Amino acid sequence: IINNDVKNVYVDEIGKVYSSDEFDFEVYDSIEQIPKFSYPSMLFKVNVLGKLQEKESEKYTDKIKLLKNITSEDANKYCEKYKKQMVQSSNIQIRINAAGRGFGLDILILDKEPGVRAAVAEQRYGLDNLINDPDPYVRAEVARQGYGLDKLINDEDLYIREAVANQGYGLDILIDDPNLNIRVSVAKQGYGLDKLINDKTPYVRAEVANQGYGLDKLINDENPYVRAIVAKQGYGLDKLINDKSWHVRA
Repeated sequence: IINNDVKNVYVDEIGKVYSSDEFDFEVYDSIEQIPKFSYPSMLFKVNVLGKLQEKESEKYTDKIKLLKNITSEDANKYCEKYKKQMVQSSNIQIRINAAGRGFGLDILILDKEPGVRAAVAEQRYGLDNLINDPDPYVRAEVARQGYGLDKLINDEDLYIREAVANQGYGLDILIDDPNLNIRVSVAKQGYGLDKLINDKTPYVRAEVANQGYGLDKLINDENPYVRAIVAKQGYGLDKLINDKSWHVRA
């Protein structure tokens, strides 16, 4: 099975051999390993003729022979037929894909792998239970679903509070969060810029500049990174062209 990025060539000749000079081939052992959301416009059953290489859990090859075209409808029917096997698979990615299709959520919510439980949360299933999940990755997904934000805003894990901020919730509280990434997220929401412009951390002030706020003040910021963001906004270029920092002038 391949998921391909087309390079000016349309693959439609069954039985033909293609090389990686024409395509980038991403190889899967079976249909159920392919996330539903990433289905390509063209999907084929193939013979791998080149060397199979694996990089960061993904497989690639440099030469394949097309055997059969597989439509997204065919793939969906296949997964529907084998959904029980997908839910019970020993392969984590397949169980994640099963959850992504809404299969066996009542079973997968109890899966030992946080990635699987997070996929269940993404389906908005069992959020009242998953909000208390011991893994922050899962609770962050609950926050991304906009559920239980009044509780998650006080979570000890910064990534969860950041997810809450990205929902635009509780910004009046999170603006004073001790973690700079969360204050940056607050600034990205365009909230409290009049306060965050004086933040002690340049990354926060840079995001304020990125919002186009207070450029007349931030053009004189002590940190070159902030002034560089001001320059990217196209503000005060006649002054910043002579800035002492090459990073700003660039």
